[in-house]
Amino acid sequence: MQKKLIALAITAAFSAPAFADTNIYGVVDAGFGSVTNTHTTTAGVSSKTGQSAFDFSQLWTTRFGIKSVEDLGNGMKATAVVETNIAAKNAQSDAGFGSATVAAAPGASTAPTATTLGDRILDVNLNFGQGTSVHVGKTSSPLRGIAYGYDAFYGSNLIGNLVTMDGSLTARMTGAGVAHTAGPFTVTFDMMDNTRTADGAADAKTGNGFELTGGYKQNALSVSAGYRSLKTVAVTAPTTTADATTKDLILAASYDFGMAKLYGQYATVTVDTSVPAATASTKKTYETVGVNVPFTSTLAGYVQTSFGKNDTGTDSPKMSAYAVGAKYDFSKSTFAYGDVGSAKSDQTAITAGSKVDQIAFGLVHSF
Repeated sequence: MQKKLIALAITAAFSAPAFADTNIYGVVDAGFGSVTNTHTTTAGVSSKTGQSAFDFSQLWTTRFGIKSVEDLGNGMKATAVVETNIAAKNAQSDAGFGSATVAAAPGASTAPTATTLGDRILDVNLNFGQGTSVHVGKTSSPLRGIAYGYDAFYGSNLIGNLVTMDGSLTARMTGAGVAHTAGPFTVTFDMMDNTRTADGAADAKTGNGFELTGGYKQNALSVSAGYRSLKTVAVTAPTTTADATTKDLILAASYDFGMAKLYGQYATVTVDTSVPAATASTKKTYETVGVNVPFTSTLAGYVQTSFGKNDTGTDSPKMSAYAVGAKYDFSKSTFAYGDVGSAKSDQTAITAGSKVDQIAFGLVHSF
């Protein structure tokens, strides 16, 4: 009741229509964690940074949101969502992984971070009924949903799955799209466009392209696939300084055996770059397998492992990752968790290596 009253006050402040059903919701994730990031040069020289602290958002990102739903009649509904980060994940956990550098200092504060209202989701959705809806705005893309939806983990911020550690596969999007569900099948299509023009210069583009996903869910079996192509053109008038197209592909499946649920993912991230005449291409390939086991009605655990390869065009270092964890439910809204995870990118004579290790314990409450 109190949550409803607060939501109504916020609604009134923004002059929302009185007939819209408006609620606030959120997640608070707090606990103790340790992250170590080790960078190894091509010559085999290692350097290490890390952080051990009582911190936020090790499992889930601490956040709050406002959701307003209006019944338009004839089976139609309009929904608006504004969702905001309160404390982002520890940036040290990903700093330098798979790249040539490592952060010189811990990458996150143990205090709540500065927020921008709607930095996670700022989206309007129109549901026409009969399984069809359209949306416009910033949201968690369907392809991102496949990456996290077929993850054996209980949260999205843990180390141990190369698919969810890749920022391209888990990127949010700002655009417009349509979704349709017919029985066990769901299909989505989205378009993204951000083009800046100027006389005498090439058009500058920021992530222009499309995304297409499809899924099937029936009883214990769930299968999904997604493809996204985005082009970015950076321009310093009048010359194009960078022209890159990123292509993401993900295939995923899960099967619930009752005593355990098995997950599998295959993904590729290909980047074709022109700077501006020579063309280079890189490709990352990931394979992940995980299992989630409910030991009792309140206690469950998981094990997950990933393997991958980073084809840079001149080198192909291997990658690997794993995680083991458990979750104990105190209620539908509150649970405790513990996790140990690691991810490694091999060092070669051409490509620098990196390794990230994580230990996390905490409490999560949703409201």
